[in-house]
Amino acid sequence: MIIKGYLVLLCCCLQVICGYGQEVLFSTLDAVRKPVPLEPNLSTITNTRELIIMDDFKLSKKSQITQFTFIGQLGKPTPENIALIKGVRLYILRGFTTNHPLSEATSLSYFELIREYTPGLKITQQGDQITIGVDIKSLGFDMILEAGTYGIAFAPIIATEEMPPDKVWYWYQGTDYGAEAVVWNGSWSAPGSGSVAFSIEGKKVKKTLHTQEIAPAVVAKVCPNPSYDVFKISTPKEIVSVVVYNGNGQLVLQNKSETIDLSAFPKGIYWITVICNDGGQLREKLIKT
Repeated sequence: MIIKGYLVLLCCCLQVICGYGQEVLFSTLDAVRKPVPLEPNLSTITNTRELIIMDDFKLSKKSQITQFTFIGQLGKPTPENIALIKGVRLYILRGFTTNHPLSEATSLSYFELIREYTPGLKITQQGDQITIGVDIKSLGFDMILEAGTYGIAFAPIIATEEMPPDKVWYWYQGTDYGAEAVVWNGSWSAPGSGSVAFSIEGKKVKKTLHTQEIAPAVVAKVCPNPSYDVFKISTPKEIVSVVVYNGNGQLVLQNKSETIDLSAFPKGIYWITVICNDGGQLREKLIKT
């Protein structure tokens, strides 16, 4: 009976440690260290700049991804700075390549997650270090990736017009793996910093399991488009986030409404991202006449 009691206790401890069947599938966190100099690992989306860092990872077997974790720092470690992180943009690419521009169309999966509307986006701070966790399962779908090498591009969305020295974001360096990280700034450039600090959790998938590999498509449309002032989102699903940017990348609207009123904004091109409760997304160009 005593031995049986110890076995039960051991199983409970293992469940806590491993997350009920979840395991670390890939990690560069064994040697987390601050980048020197800071500039190479700078990766931030603001109203005026868009820098997105890409690194590579490898899966030894077909896997279901449940969690991404990223480690970095936002300027001086103050409680006010962490509130500046409004969300995160995340791309999963097939292979690690700079032969194509970074976009939703060239990615296996694309996420633009706004903190206010995404319960699966967790941002915590301990000392200088900020941890950004993306819980894929909470978004309502299964991400299944075959064995192989992939690219992962990511950047926090920061609520600031400029990027003063005390509020820039940079990713910590991790254990080097594969190709050096590169940065998308309208074109690809190498920061020369090796790997950045991130990890991927999930579980191996049996060959008999058949499921969707990427996020389900949103059955939605925006009309009329073009429009003089008001656009309407038509979808049978529940909308959890609507984000609209102008042609300069500035955030102009953020809510959960099916009605997009741009009457107070000038004519031009806008971009809308709609996220539904099943994790599906729609990203479309709006033309205001």
